Formats: sequence, C-alpha cells, structure tokens
Amino acid sequence: MYDRTAWWKSPGWLLPLVVGALLALSLNSLAWPLSALIRRHYRVAYGLRGSEATAHRLLRIACVAVAVVFLAWIVVSFSMVSVLALIEKLSGLVAVLRILSPFVFVGGAALGLWGAWVVFRSQRRWFTKVWAGFLAASFLVLLWSAVVFRLISFHSGF
Repeated sequence: MYDRTAWWKSPGWLLPLVVGALLALSLNSLAWPLSALIRRHYRVAYGLRGSEATAHRLLRIACVAVAVVFLAWIVVSFSMVSVLALIEKLSGLVAVLRILSPFVFVGGAALGLWGAWVVFRSQRRWFTKVWAGFLAASFLVLLWSAVVFRLISFHSGF
C-alpha cells in the first residue's frame, strides 16, 4: 500500500528550497576570496568593524562548513547506494559526518540568524539586509532538511 509523504518532508517543495539554499551558501562562499582579491587589487581596506566584521567572517565560515557537510552527505549517500560494497568502507566517514552534523547545521543556523540580526540593525544597504535574511533562511532550510532526512540523528543504524 502506498502511503503519501507527509507535507513537511515532501520533496516537492523541499528539494527546490534545498537547491536554492545550497546555491546561496555556495555563492556567498565564493564571494569571500573574490572580494578579498578585489580589495587587494584596488588596495581598499576591509570596511567593516566590530560585531559587523565578526558576523561577516563567521557567516562566511558557516556557509562553507554547512555546504561542505551537506554535499558530503549527498556524495556519501549516493556512493553507498550505487556501489553496495562501499558501505563498509565508508562507515568511518558516515560516523564523522554524524558527529559533525549537529554542530555544523545547528551552529550554522544560529550564526545565520545572528548575522542577519547584526545586519538588520546596522546602517548597511537594503540589498545587504535582504541577502542576510536570505542566508538565514537558507541555513534554516538546510537545518530542517537535515533533521527531516535524519542527517542529524542519534542512532547508529544506516
């Protein structure tokens, strides 16, 4: 008998959000070295100070960490499904990902919300505020999908 997928974990709406969130985090991660190289080329100082600078840097680190861990889960899952002999060989990597996932996803979501809060109360441009809100939403989408698809779980069966 066919059971319908619950609406809160339906890939019909969750998959486009996950792809968009990963794209946003990847673009933000790529902007980090590009902006540093552009600032270096034009000899422009880093314009942020205090909590804004801290939030900006930690947010970019969180973008890299969340995107790498989520993509690692995707690669490991597809590798194990496509070649069943890899299940035993990748069990150590699965254990490392299970240990990292709660810290990375929950920490990334917390940093995303804190970064958006810092940007919203600053005098930055409207596009920066919209982007900070979009990044916070992206972190929350990836946290939700990690919980729904049991990337964050405390049992040992896989």
